[in-house]
Amino acid sequence: MAFDQRRRRILKRRLESLRNGPREKSPGSIALAAGYAAVGDADSAFHYLDQAYSERSPRLTWIKSSVDWEPLQNDPRYLVLIRRMNLPN
Repeated sequence: MAFDQRRRRILKRRLESLRNGPREKSPGSIALAAGYAAVGDADSAFHYLDQAYSERSPRLTWIKSSVDWEPLQNDPRYLVLIRRMNLPN
């Protein structure tokens, strides 16, 4: 197995443990979304981005300029989120 695949699997397990751990130690929706985007799990990333949007997370305003979201930019859900936030395309 390639190094990158092992790294992603390890990171994904770590994200799952953070997500399922105590709420007071949770890294927050936007951090979980960024983590899932980094490991290539777009479905989970968009789940947490939608949650961050509902929570009105101020960090979500950086979605167009942060490299964290580059893996999601070709997904149609990305453009839908940008439109919901009333950001220019």
